[in-house]
Amino acid sequence: MAGRRYRYCNFREYEGEAFAIYLEKMAAKGWYIDRSMLNNIWSFKKGEPSKRHYNVVLMPGSSRFDIEENEGSGQFREFCEQAGWKLEHGGILWQIFYTEEEGLLPVESDPETKLELIRDIMMAPWRLVLDFLIVCCLLAPLVSVLWKTGIGSLSILQAAGCGLLAVWAIYRAYSRFSMIKWYKKACRSVERGEGIPSGDVKLVMFRSGLELVFSIIIILTAFQIYSLFITLIWIEMVRSVCNEVFRYRRDNEENSGVEKSWARITLVIIVLTMVFFSVFYYITRVTPEWLELGKQNRINIEETMD
Repeated sequence: MAGRRYRYCNFREYEGEAFAIYLEKMAAKGWYIDRSMLNNIWSFKKGEPSKRHYNVVLMPGSSRFDIEENEGSGQFREFCEQAGWKLEHGGILWQIFYTEEEGLLPVESDPETKLELIRDIMMAPWRLVLDFLIVCCLLAPLVSVLWKTGIGSLSILQAAGCGLLAVWAIYRAYSRFSMIKWYKKACRSVERGEGIPSGDVKLVMFRSGLELVFSIIIILTAFQIYSLFITLIWIEMVRSVCNEVFRYRRDNEENSGVEKSWARITLVIIVLTMVFFSVFYYITRVTPEWLELGKQNRINIEETMD
C-alpha cells in the first residue's frame, strides 16, 4: 500500500532514545506510527514531512506480558501532555510522544528513576525464568537426538531442525546476557553522573533484520519438518502458560490474608500442572517425532540405494 508501510523493529527497553531518533528520521520522510502489531511490527501511515522531536518512554508498571493497559496509563499520558508532549501512539509498553518545539524537557529527566524503571521491566525475575525455560525447550530436541542416536547418525532433516533450534537458543541466551551487561554498564555510568548510555539505531535495525530473516527461515522449515513444527507449538504453549502464571501472580500481589493464601495455592497448582504436562508432552510427543524423523530418513536412503 502506497500510504502505509510495515516495519519490524525490536527496540529493547533501554533503547528508547534510539527509537526516538528512528522516528524522527521517519517523520522527516513523512511517515508516522499508526499502530503496532505483535509487539515489534509497527505500521506507519503516510503524511506530510515534518521536523519532530520524539520522546519514547516506557509505561510505568507495565511489562511485555501484559495484554491490556494498566490503570495509570491515562493519568501518565495526561501528565506528559501537560508538560507539552503530544501523544502519537500509546501502547501497553511503549509511549510515543512528540513535539515540534525546541528545548522541551524530556519526560524522564532523572537518570536514576529512568534506570530503575528499565530494570523493573527488563530485569524482572519472571523474564529470567522464562528465558531459561525457553532455552531449555529449544535445546531439548538436540540433546535427546544426540543422546539416542549420536552425532554421526544424524539425518539431514534432524541436523537442520536441531541446528535452527540451537541457533535460536544461543541467540536468546546471548540477548539476555547482553541486557544484563548493559544494565551493569548503565549503573556505573549513572553513579559517575554521566547519564544512561543510549542504543544505536543501526545496530537495532541490523539485529531486527536478522531476527526477521531467521523467523521466516524457521517458519518455512517447520512446514517441511513436522517435528520442528510440533516443537515450536510446544514452546509457544510453555511461553503462553508462563505468561499467564506470572500475570496471575502480579495481579494478586496486593492481596492479604486468606485471599493471598488461596492465590499462592492456585499458583502452585498451576505451576506443577504446567511442569507435569510439559515434561509428559515432551517425552510422549516431541522426542519420538525427532527420533522417527531420523529413522524415516535412513529408510528412504536404504530404499534409494537398493
